[in-house]
Amino acid sequence: MMTTNVELYEALKPTVGADAARMIAEIIPPGRDVALKSDIDSLRSEMREGFAKVRGEMHAESTRTIKWFLGVFVPILAGTWGTMVAVLLKY
Repeated sequence: MMTTNVELYEALKPTVGADAARMIAEIIPPGRDVALKSDIDSLRSEMREGFAKVRGEMHAESTRTIKWFLGVFVPILAGTWGTMVAVLLKY
């Protein structure tokens, strides 16, 4: 059973006084706005699934980047070294 802020105020008033009870009742969110343990657990599992998906996508992208790097820079390096060797052998 959820306690409303008015019920919380009335319950606290005799113990802490009217002003303190009012301040506490204003600060405490209504019961419907409080997350339950089951809400947090489901959010945690959704986040784990999302992070696993992102990790997989990052791995795929890093593999693609490495393949691109090798496809572009290996021929450039081979051409550069080949040109240097050809120039050195010519002289």
